[in-house]
Amino acid sequence: MIKKWKKSGPEKVILEKFGKFSKRQYFVDPRDGSKQEYIFVGEQNSVGVVALTKDNKIILTEQFMQAANEVLVEVPAGVIDKGETPLMAVKRELEEETGYGSKNFKEIGKFMRSTRSIPTCSYCFLATDCKKIKNPKIDKEEDLGVIIKPFKNWVKEIEKGKTLDCLSVIATFLAEKHLKDE
Repeated sequence: MIKKWKKSGPEKVILEKFGKFSKRQYFVDPRDGSKQEYIFVGEQNSVGVVALTKDNKIILTEQFMQAANEVLVEVPAGVIDKGETPLMAVKRELEEETGYGSKNFKEIGKFMRSTRSIPTCSYCFLATDCKKIKNPKIDKEEDLGVIIKPFKNWVKEIEKGKTLDCLSVIATFLAEKHLKDE
């Protein structure tokens, strides 16, 4: 049976900036007692939302994503600020990025992007009956647009690999399954 590895010594922050981090942690391999070094990279925990209007259209964002070096269409998403719950964060992000809001949010799943090296959890939500409530409040580092299209068209685009964002892909398929099961 596989045993849990114990941490050896404190975690050391190598770099921390803009909510992103790089950390070093040593672990003891229980099989032979050797000390192994691991480097973790990541960011604060995050949220993403499949936000649907009353007529089943999805509200998406379009923005240049530096790591992908491409303009991508994605579900509204962002980091969970200190002191926020995932639900508080997803409501704030949807409003800030799109100007839409909803009274109907449901957490439909969560995942880690890489369980060996990225200790960051992403929470997926479904919001239904979304309505425009104000103008978006975009962060100065973001150049962001809002796209609204039929949910079924977005699912087809995801199936064809039209986005590289794993949070968007996972949240979309979790939402699709949830909607079919209702």
